[in-house]
Amino acid sequence: PVMAPPALLHEVVSRDAVADVRRLDQGEPIEIDDRYRMFLGYVRRYLEMAGLENALELFVKAYTWDDAWTLLQGHPEFATGAGEQMLADEIEVAQERGDAPAAALLQEHLTALARFRRGGAVGEPGGPTGSTPLGPQSELRMAVRELHALRDDPGRDPQRWLALHERALALVDRERDSQLWTWLAAGLAQA
Repeated sequence: PVMAPPALLHEVVSRDAVADVRRLDQGEPIEIDDRYRMFLGYVRRYLEMAGLENALELFVKAYTWDDAWTLLQGHPEFATGAGEQMLADEIEVAQERGDAPAAALLQEHLTALARFRRGGAVGEPGGPTGSTPLGPQSELRMAVRELHALRDDPGRDPQRWLALHERALALVDRERDSQLWTWLAAGLAQA
């Protein structure tokens, strides 16, 4: 293993590297040696990757293509290939564990991300429309979202309430998501 020189180790542990990265990014001059500057490059890359992972998680959890597109436009790091590589890696993991719905959802997002990088837009020929739900489980997510919104509404349409519960129960995997299934079944009993 390669050992870092003691002087560099002392500088790394005695300084706030994240704060130094932020200061350098803002153009603030700070006195550092070349080795510490190189280390800050690694810190910067780590921070970028962590930000990209968080943004990808939000992207995959988006309910509609409009939501997803808005998120993509707000994160310039999606313009690099790093996001596509991360999604491709996640697809591989989902396939290895036999989670076909997750792999399909991630593949749909990978296709959208590639379209975004090419400069495509929501509603382009062959592409998604703005209000189109995302992924194989998106209909379930939309139904659950609407049920949550209607839960405390005393003027809700009882037929709609019942239909949403029935549709969501038909879509949920009882073994995989027993808590959601129980919540939906209890709501159906009260409908």
